Amino acid sequence: MERSVRFWRGWAAVGVAGAVVVVMVFGVRALAGPAVPLLSFTGCLRPNGSIVDVAPGDQPASPCKNGQTVIHLSGGDMTAVETPAGGGLRGGGTSGDVSLSLAPIPAARVKASTLVLVPDNTLTLLRFDAVEFDTAGLFNPADNTRLTAPIDGIYTVSAHVSWPTVPQGHRDLFIDANIGIVFQRVASSVGSFAETHQSVSTIVRLSAGDYVQVEVRQTEGAAEDVQVSDHSPTLTMAWLGPSS
Repeated sequence: MERSVRFWRGWAAVGVAGAVVVVMVFGVRALAGPAVPLLSFTGCLRPNGSIVDVAPGDQPASPCKNGQTVIHLSGGDMTAVETPAGGGLRGGGTSGDVSLSLAPIPAARVKASTLVLVPDNTLTLLRFDAVEFDTAGLFNPADNTRLTAPIDGIYTVSAHVSWPTVPQGHRDLFIDANIGIVFQRVASSVGSFAETHQSVSTIVRLSAGDYVQVEVRQTEGAAEDVQVSDHSPTLTMAWLGPSS
């Protein structure tokens, strides 16, 4: 019996951490005759949906860069797409069946539930003890001054504090980022004694394991409490997307 082999291709919409990209899927499928060894290929899926660095076997021709994901192609079917946040698209054999699972976007909001005493003219790290939500383990109670990036990417971060009314001095609110071994002050708000609410936000590129913290300072001339409410003090962080 002659062997009949067909080359085919198609398109699949793939959700990558909240975004949808379109991927061309290709392969070789045997239609009749004796079993034919089916080649397996691995490449890198770019955020725009194109596939690069395809090579035979289970490794791409070169390591996937930041923002790219590993894609496996074999037996005429897409067998796996590994998304940055841990979800994926999987299938196998020659049935063409695939299943889609998406991991949640990393995001968290934490707050303090008790008054925070801030000494006069002293930079003070805020500590948090209440988690409003945390989709991917950004908050660790053992390190309760920080939110930690679980994956590489661009993040939005914000913080808010409320102060009591006082007759003098100024108030400072800072968001700090520890990126690798480098400490950076990435956002700040400096106000007078008349300002009782401060908010600050920015976006920052982080690698997995980098973290952000909140520092405050006041110069009333005596120790002062940061007020507690449903919005103070709070720290939030959310993954926006890959950094390249």
